[in-house]
Amino acid sequence: MEIYSLSFFLLVSVGLILYYTVFSRCQWICLLGLSLLFFTASGWKGLVFLLFTALTIWLGGLQLAKLDADSAARRKAPGITKDEKKAIKAQAVRRKKCLVAAVLTANFLVLGYFKYWSYFAELLSGAFFLRLLKKYRTSTRISRSSVRKRWKNCVISLSNFGISDASI
Repeated sequence: MEIYSLSFFLLVSVGLILYYTVFSRCQWICLLGLSLLFFTASGWKGLVFLLFTALTIWLGGLQLAKLDADSAARRKAPGITKDEKKAIKAQAVRRKKCLVAAVLTANFLVLGYFKYWSYFAELLSGAFFLRLLKKYRTSTRISRSSVRKRWKNCVISLSNFGISDASI
Protein backbone atom coordinates (compact mmCIF):
# COMPACT_ATOMS: atom_id res chain seq x y z
CA MET A 1 0.00 0.00 0.00
CA GLU A 2 1.57 3.27 -1.13
CA ILE A 3 1.25 6.40 0.98
CA TYR A 4 -0.24 8.37 -1.93
CA SER A 5 -2.77 5.73 -3.00
CA LEU A 6 -6.52 5.87 -2.62
CA SER A 7 -6.56 2.78 -0.40
CA PHE A 8 -4.13 4.41 2.05
CA PHE A 9 -6.24 7.58 2.10
CA LEU A 10 -9.35 5.51 2.83
CA LEU A 11 -7.57 3.57 5.57
CA VAL A 12 -6.44 6.77 7.28
CA SER A 13 -9.86 8.41 6.89
CA VAL A 14 -11.77 5.44 8.29
CA GLY A 15 -9.13 5.05 11.00
CA LEU A 16 -9.47 8.66 12.13
CA ILE A 17 -13.25 8.41 12.24
CA LEU A 18 -13.11 5.18 14.24
CA TYR A 19 -10.37 6.48 16.50
CA TYR A 20 -12.17 9.67 17.53
CA THR A 21 -15.79 8.44 17.58
CA VAL A 22 -16.49 4.74 17.94
CA PHE A 23 -13.43 3.66 19.92
CA SER A 24 -13.00 6.71 22.13
CA ARG A 25 -12.51 4.52 25.23
CA CYS A 26 -10.28 1.89 23.62
CA GLN A 27 -8.25 3.91 21.14
CA TRP A 28 -5.25 1.62 21.43
CA ILE A 29 -7.33 -1.27 20.07
CA CYS A 30 -8.27 0.84 17.07
CA LEU A 31 -4.62 1.73 16.43
CA LEU A 32 -3.57 -1.89 16.82
CA GLY A 33 -6.23 -3.04 14.36
CA LEU A 34 -5.31 -0.37 11.82
CA SER A 35 -1.62 -1.26 12.10
CA LEU A 36 -2.39 -4.93 11.54
CA LEU A 37 -4.58 -4.04 8.56
CA PHE A 38 -1.87 -1.82 7.07
CA PHE A 39 0.85 -4.43 7.49
CA THR A 40 -1.44 -7.14 6.12
CA ALA A 41 -2.01 -5.02 3.02
CA SER A 42 1.74 -4.78 2.51
CA GLY A 43 2.13 -8.57 2.54
CA TRP A 44 2.51 -11.51 4.86
CA LYS A 45 6.13 -10.68 5.65
CA GLY A 46 5.20 -7.35 7.16
CA LEU A 47 2.50 -8.94 9.27
CA VAL A 48 4.82 -11.70 10.51
CA PHE A 49 7.50 -9.14 11.34
CA LEU A 50 5.01 -6.92 13.22
CA LEU A 51 3.55 -9.81 15.22
CA PHE A 52 6.98 -11.25 16.05
CA THR A 53 8.32 -7.87 17.11
CA ALA A 54 5.28 -7.07 19.23
CA LEU A 55 5.33 -10.48 20.90
CA THR A 56 9.05 -10.48 21.71
CA ILE A 57 9.00 -6.92 23.05
CA TRP A 58 5.91 -7.64 25.15
CA LEU A 59 7.39 -10.84 26.59
CA GLY A 60 10.70 -9.08 27.17
CA GLY A 61 8.90 -6.30 29.06
CA LEU A 62 7.11 -8.85 31.23
CA GLN A 63 10.41 -10.56 31.98
CA LEU A 64 12.05 -7.21 32.85
CA ALA A 65 9.23 -6.46 35.30
CA LYS A 66 9.68 -9.91 36.84
CA LEU A 67 13.43 -9.35 37.21
CA ASP A 68 12.76 -6.00 38.90
CA ALA A 69 10.26 -7.54 41.31
CA ASP A 70 12.59 -10.44 42.17
CA SER A 71 15.51 -8.09 42.74
CA ALA A 72 13.46 -5.78 44.95
CA ALA A 73 12.13 -8.71 47.00
CA ARG A 74 15.61 -10.15 47.50
CA ARG A 75 17.02 -6.78 48.56
CA LYS A 76 14.21 -6.23 51.07
CA ALA A 77 14.76 -9.58 52.76
CA PRO A 78 15.76 -9.21 56.40
CA GLY A 79 19.38 -9.73 57.41
CA ILE A 80 20.98 -8.69 54.12
CA THR A 81 24.02 -6.44 54.30
CA LYS A 82 24.63 -3.40 52.14
CA ASP A 83 27.24 -5.23 50.07
CA GLU A 84 24.86 -8.11 49.38
CA LYS A 85 22.20 -5.62 48.27
CA LYS A 86 24.67 -4.06 45.84
CA ALA A 87 25.59 -7.49 44.51
CA ILE A 88 21.91 -8.39 44.03
CA LYS A 89 21.29 -5.11 42.22
CA ALA A 90 24.36 -5.57 40.00
CA GLN A 91 23.25 -9.10 39.12
CA ALA A 92 19.76 -7.85 38.25
CA VAL A 93 21.22 -5.11 36.03
CA ARG A 94 23.40 -7.67 34.20
CA ARG A 95 20.43 -9.96 33.64
CA LYS A 96 18.28 -7.08 32.36
CA LYS A 97 21.01 -6.01 29.94
CA CYS A 98 21.33 -9.56 28.63
CA LEU A 99 17.56 -9.81 28.20
CA VAL A 100 17.37 -6.53 26.28
CA ALA A 101 20.31 -7.60 24.11
CA ALA A 102 18.59 -10.93 23.35
CA VAL A 103 15.29 -9.26 22.41
CA LEU A 104 17.05 -6.72 20.19
CA THR A 105 19.17 -9.38 18.53
CA ALA A 106 16.14 -11.54 17.78
CA ASN A 107 14.25 -8.59 16.29
CA PHE A 108 17.19 -7.43 14.18
CA LEU A 109 17.78 -10.96 12.90
CA VAL A 110 14.15 -11.26 11.81
CA LEU A 111 14.31 -7.80 10.23
CA GLY A 112 17.52 -8.74 8.45
CA TYR A 113 15.97 -11.92 7.13
CA PHE A 114 12.86 -10.24 5.74
CA LYS A 115 14.60 -7.14 4.44
CA TYR A 116 18.03 -8.30 3.26
CA TRP A 117 17.87 -12.05 2.66
CA SER A 118 17.20 -11.77 -1.08
CA TYR A 119 20.08 -9.30 -1.46
CA PHE A 120 22.58 -11.59 0.28
CA ALA A 121 21.27 -14.64 -1.56
CA GLU A 122 21.86 -12.80 -4.83
CA LEU A 123 25.39 -11.87 -3.76
CA LEU A 124 26.18 -15.42 -2.71
CA SER A 125 24.79 -16.91 -5.90
CA GLY A 126 26.90 -14.46 -7.90
CA ALA A 127 30.02 -15.42 -5.97
CA PHE A 128 29.22 -19.11 -6.46
CA PHE A 129 28.73 -18.51 -10.20
CA LEU A 130 32.09 -16.73 -10.45
CA ARG A 131 33.82 -19.58 -8.61
CA LEU A 132 32.34 -22.09 -11.04
CA LEU A 133 33.28 -19.88 -13.96
CA LYS A 134 36.88 -19.63 -12.71
CA LYS A 135 37.07 -23.38 -12.22
CA TYR A 136 35.63 -23.98 -15.71
CA ARG A 137 38.00 -21.47 -17.29
CA THR A 138 41.10 -22.99 -15.70
CA SER A 139 40.06 -26.54 -16.54
CA THR A 140 39.41 -25.78 -20.21
CA ARG A 141 42.06 -23.05 -20.66
CA ILE A 142 39.74 -20.43 -22.14
CA SER A 143 40.96 -16.86 -22.41
CA ARG A 144 39.38 -14.02 -20.45
CA SER A 145 38.09 -12.35 -23.59
CA SER A 146 36.30 -15.55 -24.55
CA VAL A 147 34.64 -15.70 -21.13
CA ARG A 148 33.63 -12.04 -21.44
CA LYS A 149 32.13 -12.66 -24.87
CA ARG A 150 30.15 -15.64 -23.60
CA TRP A 151 28.92 -13.65 -20.58
CA LYS A 152 27.93 -10.73 -22.83
CA ASN A 153 26.02 -13.08 -25.14
CA CYS A 154 24.30 -14.64 -22.14
CA VAL A 155 23.25 -11.21 -20.83
CA ILE A 156 22.02 -10.18 -24.28
CA SER A 157 19.97 -13.36 -24.64
CA LEU A 158 18.51 -12.88 -21.15
CA SER A 159 17.61 -9.28 -21.93
CA ASN A 160 15.60 -10.52 -24.89
CA PHE A 161 13.37 -12.30 -22.36
CA GLY A 162 12.97 -9.16 -20.24
CA ILE A 163 15.65 -10.04 -17.67
CA SER A 164 17.97 -7.12 -17.05
CA ASP A 165 21.63 -7.24 -16.05
CA ALA A 166 20.76 -5.79 -12.62
CA SER A 167 18.39 -8.67 -11.80
CA ILE A 168 20.98 -11.38 -12.51
